[in-house]
Amino acid sequence: MRYKMVWGLKQAGTNFGAIMKMVTDLSGEVANVSSVIKGLADDGQNVAASMSQIDSLMKKSTDETQTVSAATEEQAASMEEINSSSEKLNKMAQELQEAVRQFKL
Repeated sequence: MRYKMVWGLKQAGTNFGAIMKMVTDLSGEVANVSSVIKGLADDGQNVAASMSQIDSLMKKSTDETQTVSAATEEQAASMEEINSSSEKLNKMAQELQEAVRQFKL
């Protein structure tokens, strides 16, 4: 009977040792998962910061594009005015040439 008791205690000790090893292994795995999750969180923050920078650059680019577009429209309007004035001057020059022809000797 004493032999069975000693054997039972040894078996319990062996089983307890196996359980402790599993707990230790599991603890290591939990630490690894925790590390991976922290890395993902850091990556997520980096992505968010990059997206914020991209958004800022896009807004600046949009503003600059609108400024260029407005300047282009102003230049087009000025070119139309110049063209109109040029046509008027051309017509006046023709009229002046005709008037000068009348005064030829």
